[in-house]
Amino acid sequence: MMYVDTPPTKLQQGCIVEAVFFEALARDPEGELQADFPAIVMSPACDFEHEKTDFATCIALFPFEQQLEKFKQGAWKSQAIADGKPIAGPSKNQKAALANKVKQLINGQFPRYHWFDALPDGKGGPWVADFQLIASIPQEDFDDLKIIAALTSQFMEQLPARWVSYAGRIGTPDRGNEELREIEERAHRLFFGAPAPVETS
Repeated sequence: MMYVDTPPTKLQQGCIVEAVFFEALARDPEGELQADFPAIVMSPACDFEHEKTDFATCIALFPFEQQLEKFKQGAWKSQAIADGKPIAGPSKNQKAALANKVKQLINGQFPRYHWFDALPDGKGGPWVADFQLIASIPQEDFDDLKIIAALTSQFMEQLPARWVSYAGRIGTPDRGNEELREIEERAHRLFFGAPAPVETS
């Protein structure tokens, strides 16, 4: 089980709250974007325990269908559109490709996103956390947050590690084609005793 049977009454790390206002989503000039979303509380447990939390760090949780629509328009566009047209009757391979994407999402293979199961009572979720969308809630507003669930210790230990891993990535320059080609040729000589064949366009 991802969630404890009875959520705490006091805010702490791993709590899911019903609604947090995310200012970044409220800047649509047409005013059409929803800006209140469920959120997972990420501030360290020790800060709550020692009352050192002046602000609670929260990460937005998007309903799975809504996040899937965003993927459809962006990173997963190739799963929905072919030759500039929506795919009406997907092939077996196309269905398998989409199923693999969903499986990767659930299993945490996309660093930016984290999967949350549906609540046992069916009143929320499943959700997808987006590590890029963060809000800070001042201490005086803690009591206004409605706690609807809380992670079990096993899942709570995993979440900060994934968040830090995503936020702490260090970019490195790509290797040039010539350098990669040289390494490929060395591997070919080791395996096959001959350089890799030259690809022609």
